[in-house]
Amino acid sequence: MQRERFATGETIFRQNEASHSAYLILSGSVDIHIEENGRRAHVATLKAGDVLGEMGLITDQPRSATATAQKDCALMRLEPEEFFRLLDEHPQEIMDYVKALIERLRKLNTRLLEPIPKQTSRAHFKV
Repeated sequence: MQRERFATGETIFRQNEASHSAYLILSGSVDIHIEENGRRAHVATLKAGDVLGEMGLITDQPRSATATAQKDCALMRLEPEEFFRLLDEHPQEIMDYVKALIERLRKLNTRLLEPIPKQTSRAHFKV
């Protein structure tokens, strides 16, 4: 495990990069967003105690999103062996992690069901 610091606005990892590590947020906060066809969508804001970057380790797939420090943050980088060892040695943390992951998916599903605001053809400006 290696402790790393990221300044506000600094990219931690980018969507589609190879995934070689997960991170535990020790302090600060991290924004997660995805980009597709030139459009950017905010997925989540994570805080101290949350884990990010784990999906690629579990599925052996490239990063599914970009992570950026929302505020100065300290992270603990976990290599694959360390991540899986922690899962084996701390079963209660596995359940906490699974619950957090399910909550993230639930929030995303809710956002997907929200109506898309109608776009107007004219901008309204106050002079």
